[in-house]
Amino acid sequence: MSDPTNGDSETETIEHSEATTDRGRELPRAYPKVLRLLRTREFPIDRAEIETVAANAYGLSQTECAAVIDAAIERGRLEETDGTLRPGPER
Repeated sequence: MSDPTNGDSETETIEHSEATTDRGRELPRAYPKVLRLLRTREFPIDRAEIETVAANAYGLSQTECAAVIDAAIERGRLEETDGTLRPGPER
């Protein structure tokens, strides 16, 4: 059940718990948020641009955003070519 005092919904908790591990490896904490943001964007998109947008939207560092994007590339959710992101085969 969700806790109305902290603003989290049960769905967000489930998404976060499913998204924070990948075959035993922990994913960046901001992974679910940044992926939701990416789902609202039109591709292809400049990697530096989305890192800046995500950092500003969620109060993250550029390093945190870069780690999320790297994890999404490793998982096949995104593909990167010359700094441009496109949906990956697992999207």
